[in-house]
Amino acid sequence: MHFVRRWLVNYEKNHLQRATLRASSPITRFLKLSRCLEIGENSILLFPGIQEALTLIALFLKQQHDRNIILLEAPCSWEVRELFVQYGFDIIDISTDQQGLKVEELPNVRCATLLCMPTLHFPTATRLSEQRRERLYHWAIKNQAIIIEDDRYAMLSFGKNSPQPLFSTYTDIPIFYLTHLFELVGTTYNLATLLIPKKFVQSLRITHRTMVSTYPPASFEIVEAFLASSYFMKYLTLLIEERQQKAALARKICVERFGFLNLNFIDESGFCSFTARPKDIPESLIDTLFYPILTLRPDPDTKLLFLFPYALFSFSELDKVAEQPQS
Repeated sequence: MHFVRRWLVNYEKNHLQRATLRASSPITRFLKLSRCLEIGENSILLFPGIQEALTLIALFLKQQHDRNIILLEAPCSWEVRELFVQYGFDIIDISTDQQGLKVEELPNVRCATLLCMPTLHFPTATRLSEQRRERLYHWAIKNQAIIIEDDRYAMLSFGKNSPQPLFSTYTDIPIFYLTHLFELVGTTYNLATLLIPKKFVQSLRITHRTMVSTYPPASFEIVEAFLASSYFMKYLTLLIEERQQKAALARKICVERFGFLNLNFIDESGFCSFTARPKDIPESLIDTLFYPILTLRPDPDTKLLFLFPYALFSFSELDKVAEQPQS
């Protein structure tokens, strides 16, 4: 709040001015520092959120005429799936396991587009293994595929312990790189960033200008100012320390308190997943602490995949469950 007050006092720019992203922008510097991204001139676009960025990509793909197949990493959020349904894409689901996307299930179809989360998949909290990253690269080359790399959760740890993005590693295949700053600045001033392949820069920027309004300068510029200020590092340090403490409590709950099997846990992620029978979990914790991924619940003896978004809970809430004696 101290930063916001100071920024507002000094804010004197015309509210009708269109925000532009400079090469030396704090946002571009932050992306380079946290994710080792080399950002080409005019290759970055800003959006209010992830869905707006995906909408631009979907519209662009529909203009290509031969790219009507979208491969989605399953499970996938309803909003993302429905977006491509609304645009009339043929959707193929590709399942995941503890090593991330099952690359061996990718079909040999030309000119398809794959939407995946190789750094940290939500809601399973899994990461694409190095071996599968290589196989994915060769599949994309062979089938002239486009990849949409959804890296929105990499910022949960400021890139700590995270592999480099596909965008930075495989520069000879067309990859859209997508992330946002929600974890750092919250929903009020959130910005989603989209890095686009060099070959598509001109056409994408034209399409972008036709479908978005002028950026709200206050949101854009306060984010830039915050990333360039000393307040940012203080806030980030506290955020990471809190995340580490909550991760320790969450692991204690999953391993010691309940003994969940097939636990997918990455310390810096802020969420994890596991398989369990609903009857082995106290009913009061289902849909309040642990959320079943499936909407239809089968027999109580059948194991389900559960999401545990522990970063959203307070220390007292997590402590209460961790210290509760086994019934």
